[in-house]
Amino acid sequence: MIRIVFPITFVLCLLLASGSARAGDIAIDPVPLDGLAEPIVEAIRAAQVNLEQAQAGEQTVVRAQAYAVYGDVLLAHGFSDQASQAYQNARALAPTVLDWPYLLGVIAAGEGRLDEALGLFDEALAIDGWDRPSLARRGQVQLERGELDASERDFQRLAQLQPDSAVALAGLGRVSLARNDYEQAAEFLEQAINQSPSATRLFQPLGMAYRGMGRADDARAALARVGDGQPSMTDPALDRVTEQSRSAQYFLEVSMERAAAGDLHAARQTLLSALALEPTNLTVLENYGQIAARQGDLDEARATFRRMVQIDRSNADYFVMLGQVDELRGEPSEAFAAYQQALTVQPGLMAAREGLAFAPLARGELAEADQRFETLASESEGDAERRFRFWQAKTWLAKGDCGRGADLLDLLSDSSEQADPMILSAIARIRSSCRRSDEAGLDEALEWAELIYDNEPDVESAATLAMVHAARGEFDDAVDFQAQAMFEALRDGSLDFRADLRENMERYQNGEAARQPYSPGYPPFGRP
Repeated sequence: MIRIVFPITFVLCLLLASGSARAGDIAIDPVPLDGLAEPIVEAIRAAQVNLEQAQAGEQTVVRAQAYAVYGDVLLAHGFSDQASQAYQNARALAPTVLDWPYLLGVIAAGEGRLDEALGLFDEALAIDGWDRPSLARRGQVQLERGELDASERDFQRLAQLQPDSAVALAGLGRVSLARNDYEQAAEFLEQAINQSPSATRLFQPLGMAYRGMGRADDARAALARVGDGQPSMTDPALDRVTEQSRSAQYFLEVSMERAAAGDLHAARQTLLSALALEPTNLTVLENYGQIAARQGDLDEARATFRRMVQIDRSNADYFVMLGQVDELRGEPSEAFAAYQQALTVQPGLMAAREGLAFAPLARGELAEADQRFETLASESEGDAERRFRFWQAKTWLAKGDCGRGADLLDLLSDSSEQADPMILSAIARIRSSCRRSDEAGLDEALEWAELIYDNEPDVESAATLAMVHAARGEFDDAVDFQAQAMFEALRDGSLDFRADLRENMERYQNGEAARQPYSPGYPPFGRP
């Protein structure tokens, strides 16, 4: 965080200005400026000056708007108490404007003052009974208060105004869940997720609905996908507030949401806004470098990680990131140097030791990779040894030694106390390609692949399932799941690197099965 120091007289003037008000207005508490980044201080000061100028005039509307702008700036930077005071003044001066009670309700609801929030949303809807954000938020408050009928009416009205509203569908799903109407809840929640795929938080109530229906496997799969994403909603008043932000943390959070939704370009541009505010923020730099790497801009990623190392040479993880991107750039000596430096900073760091094994694997130097994985496995025991043996087996598969790789994977599977999805997925791929299995073996491979996909539907699980379907001659299903794998790769920014996905798609479309379990474009053999 950038710290800015002002003469004490200037700080006192600022604090006094933030609390000044005309007769009849609520005094706004002083805003503590010490420790805030300079852009935030400048934004608050500009809003204060604007308010002071408006107070000198006689136009009520102008004064109301100045209080509102000041409230927006304060709320955007976390000063919710002072923002509430500013909005109360705006509300008193312009009582027919919906935004002020609405934003006061958002603050109250966020702080758990549900009774107060409900009254404020009632006030907003008395001004405009068709306001969608107010309906959505009042419905949510009523749901949290257990007022299911009232909540349902608001979400139904919202659905009438906007039939594809993920917020309305999610609200109706949660109301149904609270009534133990599990089938109806699941239907609404599934529709909401289809409308807003990034709303991963909805997998929690969906999992509960599945559990209530007795669909235990579906419940586990849904609950495994629970995240922080909420249904998106157009919210002009709150959008206006967030536009006032001069906080790097705000832009970081927005970027992470955009990345989770698959929009890496927008996420990266947002991080640039954060870096403009705090150029040495290591968390922002790390996210920026990772996204640049996922987009294939390895030069920019490398420059970012080198900058992080220059800022903090005591963090071994930064050297590991630098080594990984150097691998991808085809600079093995640089990668090795970075991993070795990481081990100097933090001796025994497994990520660095693994990097020294994965680097030759990524370069196609399979004999060296085999030797390094053998050394790591020999020095390890338990789960660590099994993991290195697993990668040794995949190294053999990459060398075209299907039999040796298959035998080692079978041995690892047989010695496991519980099913390992990574091992089972690899065996399923082998049975579907280089060591074609009989019907019973493919049936078992399909069972594994379907279970793995249901638990974690991502690029690799979809591609594995497609490969098994192709081996069984079910090419329509193979094409469908390969298309899903390519879509997921597009979302995470790796599709441009995945020639293996496109090659197998062409085979399935031509009625041919895959020829090898992992082609050179598979990520660990190039680690995009």
